[in-house]
Amino acid sequence: MEAKNRGIELEESVKGKLLKIGVTFDVLQDKDKAYLLAIENAVLDSIQIQKQLRNKLKKNKISLIDIAARTGISRQTLYNNPILKEYININEKEFDRIDIIAREYRYQDEIHKLNEIIETMIIRDCVIEEQKIIINDLKKKLKQTNDNVIHLTDRLNNR
Repeated sequence: MEAKNRGIELEESVKGKLLKIGVTFDVLQDKDKAYLLAIENAVLDSIQIQKQLRNKLKKNKISLIDIAARTGISRQTLYNNPILKEYININEKEFDRIDIIAREYRYQDEIHKLNEIIETMIIRDCVIEEQKIIINDLKKKLKQTNDNVIHLTDRLNNR
């Protein structure tokens, strides 16, 4: 039953992706359908493996508690021995520096901050453009007012 559901899932996924490129699954030759289903199965397997590895990486940490559990050395011993504690802290820092999951979170945080800066700059630029329009309108009105003053002055002088 599970294999049948997997087959249906694969076919639906292939159909959806083919529609994006303007191809209908049902008009394909059986051989091409089989190839596409095999490709989709391999892709889904890769995605599943990647998810499993990602979950393992998320759980893989270096800390006093983790080291205590892995080595059988009591947490109290690790906390109370300054050399052991510092040694673990050094390794923890080195691990954090190369930890791809932690790095991804740092990058996501940085991207979020940069997007906020971009949003602020877009708003600022819109305000500047609105102010330019207002300034141009005021310049036109000022010119029109100056022209009216000149015209009225000329009329008064010509009386």
